[in-house]
Amino acid sequence: ATRLYDKANAESSALRQQLQSLIEVQSRSERRLTSSGRRLNHSKLSRLSNSNLRVFKKTTLHQTVDTAVHVLLDLSGSMEMQKSIALRSALALKLALDKIPKCNSALTTFPCQVDTRHASQSVLMYGEKLNMNTLRRFSELEASGGTPLAEALWDVSMAMHSVREKRKILIVITDGKPNDVEKS
Repeated sequence: ATRLYDKANAESSALRQQLQSLIEVQSRSERRLTSSGRRLNHSKLSRLSNSNLRVFKKTTLHQTVDTAVHVLLDLSGSMEMQKSIALRSALALKLALDKIPKCNSALTTFPCQVDTRHASQSVLMYGEKLNMNTLRRFSELEASGGTPLAEALWDVSMAMHSVREKRKILIVITDGKPNDVEKS
């Protein structure tokens, strides 16, 4: 478990820089009045009679991070050969996202290995950080079963609906072999 963590941690630093530029959002957070510009604030035109020229609206754009990112990891039977790479990739993504301020991330795997009634299982909830307990739980995951991608996407969309962030991103790590391809 610690070897997997060390490899993923080394890969996460370079990944974090690239991810931060992807998840930044432009927000118009500051509005003020200026003495020049293109958009008049009609309700402030009376200021001109007092020689106050600040009658133009100006909006400043700021780059902020207000994003929820959900990583969905395929651990179906077809991923057995790529399981170590997939686990390391998912862990590196989670580590990189945890280091970005105001980024809320979660990790879910499918198919569910604990409860057969659900298509996916949450490994790390939103806001949950990696520690030795979660890392051990993560390293014990096995690849088996079918590929219920549609059902897992439904589960993740319900989880993403409950977070307060304005922007939501889903990253799916899979080999692209759905259930109907494996049966033939």
